[in-house]
This record gives sequence, C-alpha cells and structure tokens, in this order.
Amino acid sequence: MIESFNQYPYGEGKEMIKNLEETIEYLNVKLEEIEEEMDKILKKNYKKNYKLLTSIMGIGLKISAAITAYCNDFRDFSNAKEVVAFSGLDPSIHKSGKSVDKRSNISKRGNKILRTLLYEGAQSASIHNKQCKKLKKRLKSKNKNNKYIKVAIAHKLLRQAYGVVTNEVEYDPNYVKNNI
Repeated sequence: MIESFNQYPYGEGKEMIKNLEETIEYLNVKLEEIEEEMDKILKKNYKKNYKLLTSIMGIGLKISAAITAYCNDFRDFSNAKEVVAFSGLDPSIHKSGKSVDKRSNISKRGNKILRTLLYEGAQSASIHNKQCKKLKKRLKSKNKNNKYIKVAIAHKLLRQAYGVVTNEVEYDPNYVKNNI
C-alpha cells in the first residue's frame, strides 16, 4: 500500500509515505511494550502455567496469555474435549435426511481469538513440535489439505496445553500415552 503513494505526480505522496512509516514504527514500539507487559504479568502471576505452556513447541507468549486468560487454568473444564469445543476447534457434524453423516468443518462456536492464535501457532508447531510433525506427516500421506492439517495441529496443541497444565508436568515430546 505504501508503495502506491509513490505513483502520485509531483512527489505528493512522499509526505503520506513518511507519515505512514512513522505510524507503523510507533505501533511496533507500542506492540513490543504490550508484549513485555504481558510477559511480566504472566511470569509474576502465572509463573508455573506460563512455564508449562511455553514448554510446548508452538506455544509462545501470545498463545499462553490467551489460554491463561480464556481457559482459567482449565479449572472450568472436566476434559480436553470441552476445551476444544470452547475454542471452536471441534468438528461439526452435518446430517440431512437419509444422507450419509459426514464431518466437515470446525464448529467455530467457541472463542475466536483463542482459535485464531492456535491456528497461527500450528505453523510453528508443525515444524518444531515432534508430535505435531508426526501428525502433519500422517495427514499429508492421506492427502489432506494444508488448512485441514493446520486445524488438526491447532487442536493437538490445545490438547497438549490441557495435558501439561492439568497434570502439572512440562511437555515431553517423547511422551506416549499408555492405554493399559
């Protein structure tokens, strides 16, 4: 957008470009200040959960702040399925008369901010989180599209967050659930 102001004849856009660049710089400084304040608040008031959540690759400051704020240490949820539904990452089921039941999209009934942050964090998790990498590889082999894979990884991240906070243990990438 800024480059489009260079197209004005007689250099009329130069002042607008300068103002826009100054505004962007100001907003970036303010964003850094807000993130530093979030970090201080989390480390002071929610130190244990902040440490647990950020032990998961793919969950950083913003996602851990959102989980802490919206999920209240998962105290209001009895299982991970409820948390997933709260975030709107649960699948919606479509039924129509005698047609075949099919799962299609996520419900999107839940918290949009939390869902969006988890979806964005899924990109990083698909590269750095061992279990999410496995999930991505498995879904790719089934010819699932990238959006489907990112939603699945966001879902997995939230389940991992629920697990580490409720069990009060740091994330272990080599953890395998025993179904005994």
